[in-house]
Amino acid sequence: MNHLAVACFFLSGVAGLILEVLWTKTLTLVFGSTTLAVSTTVASFMGGLSLGSLLAPRLVARGRNPFVIYAALELLIGLYALAVPQILGLMPPIQAALWPALTPHPAVYSLVRFAITFVVLVLPTTAMGATRETRSPSSSLTRRTPCVLREMVLMSLQRRRMALPCSVITMRSSSLVTS
Repeated sequence: MNHLAVACFFLSGVAGLILEVLWTKTLTLVFGSTTLAVSTTVASFMGGLSLGSLLAPRLVARGRNPFVIYAALELLIGLYALAVPQILGLMPPIQAALWPALTPHPAVYSLVRFAITFVVLVLPTTAMGATRETRSPSSSLTRRTPCVLREMVLMSLQRRRMALPCSVITMRSSSLVTS
């Protein structure tokens, strides 16, 4: 497997985790609750990753260059990530408009806010899930490496890229709480 491709996959995963943390922090401001923010972010990521991996094989199967598909998806993710703060900045007026009608129904109000923010976040996470498919055994991006070895290497990188940032964030959050 090309070392540049592996580095791109690794850095893409790190960027995805950074976005996940940033969007969780932003949603904490929107919802006023860490629990709702984390739940929405995790649901959006899991749903988007699954949806992306479900839809992406059609793109790769059409015979397009997987490198081009991967680059386009990464560009889409990056541009959308820049727009998310502005999009979520529209939530206070939306919430203000919804509040009078939904005051007697706080569960419905929370569900509507969840649905709106879920839709906002599921679009880039679907693209993230689709990037995984550009590295599938049928794509020419990684065809030269034996299938089992390639998948072991990629899964190992995915676990490592999640472990370090999560550990640092956890330690940082713990030190903020205790100080």
